[in-house]
Amino acid sequence: MVRLLLVFALTTLASCIESSERRVADSTSSDDTIAPDVVHGDPCEQGGDERCSADSSAIEICGDDGFWSGTRCGDARVCIDYGGAHCLETTGDESCRDLLYCFLGCSAEQTPEDQESCAGRCFVSGTATAQNQLDDAQHCMEEAGCVDLPLKESLMCIDDTCGTLLAFCYFPTHGAESCADIIACKTACKEQEDADSCDRRCGDASTIAAQSDYAALELCLFFSCAGQTDQGCVSAAAETGACRTFTNQCVAPGTHTP
Repeated sequence: MVRLLLVFALTTLASCIESSERRVADSTSSDDTIAPDVVHGDPCEQGGDERCSADSSAIEICGDDGFWSGTRCGDARVCIDYGGAHCLETTGDESCRDLLYCFLGCSAEQTPEDQESCAGRCFVSGTATAQNQLDDAQHCMEEAGCVDLPLKESLMCIDDTCGTLLAFCYFPTHGAESCADIIACKTACKEQEDADSCDRRCGDASTIAAQSDYAALELCLFFSCAGQTDQGCVSAAAETGACRTFTNQCVAPGTHTP
């Protein structure tokens, strides 16, 4: 089940990315409005059907005349098909890590349509940089065959093969600290008044390898505890359970020992 969550997140991410421009420009507003210019296209069969144009620049509706009629989304907007075609702002302000966990959370939706709708909202919530970073990481994972493996092997594959891209997704900057320093920092943050902001800064001064190892550990804990933050589950998984390998790797890099 946990591997299916990872596969769902990556395949849904891929479909969203492929239905929009891979390199998009930053923009600041967000709504569902569309530009007024109309473009007429190919013949269609069922009046009232709607879809996104092939280049994702317009919403197309099958008219009574038997032809698709497209209305362009406008600058800095893209058409995403989830429960109907929608023109949405191409970029928001979420980070790559936030975008990844947003996609993972979509698996909790009850229907495929709701999952697609959730995925569409996730994609447009990220900054252009975040979208591109997650795009690059996703393509690396697929090309390396990481998503076709059981969970433990899948995360080890991602850490070993796509670790640099994962680190850039998770952390905005890099330094010389270790993966163990990240854990120590996050533990110390729990006692701080600004615990959340403190926690988010942990790891920004660690090496890329350390950041990749930590990201693999965090993903393992997410899947092993079904996305919950129950401390008992997290501690058990990290210390003696399914994620012990990644805990060891974080504390003693290069081991990958069970």
